[in-house]
Amino acid sequence: MVLFLLPLVFFGCGEEGVQTDIEKTTTVSFDILKDQVNATADGAYQLKQTIDFAAEDFQQYINDTRSFRIEKLQFEIKGVDETLPISLINDLAIALNVDNTTYQFLQADNVRLENTARVLLYEVNNPINILNEEQIATLERIADYVLNQRPMDFNFDAIFAGRLYSNFTITFYFDMVAQVDLD
Repeated sequence: MVLFLLPLVFFGCGEEGVQTDIEKTTTVSFDILKDQVNATADGAYQLKQTIDFAAEDFQQYINDTRSFRIEKLQFEIKGVDETLPISLINDLAIALNVDNTTYQFLQADNVRLENTARVLLYEVNNPINILNEEQIATLERIADYVLNQRPMDFNFDAIFAGRLYSNFTITFYFDMVAQVDLD
């Protein structure tokens, strides 16, 4: 009896047949190097990565995928040498660019640079999201671009106050779900 009921938990029948949700976590990391930051006169630092969520994590399912959604977005900072003086980021902006349209989804001022555990920015049905409605709409656009197999540029822009004393890595975790037809 248990073996018969178990597949019903994982699979659902839609209008066109059997469907399932496939979950993946995509990580996007930026390595911030103190020597590169300190070489700029104004502390401005930019990095860009082109990300194709569909190709990297869902390629084998893409032709049978009905929709994508982002369930959760988190970030963490690691590698800061906390025995050195504290660095401050005056202005931090994280944006996605698709077809020359830029969507900001995280902006912060006066960020104290320190190691963190994962920080929850967004979670479906969480009433206490850090992201506002406009930023959440940007995450929904990402899901549409993934469905249409469109790569996007992930931009990290920061202005550091004074010197940066330690290299560090900032990593974003996108928990995504693809709804896939199994026919």
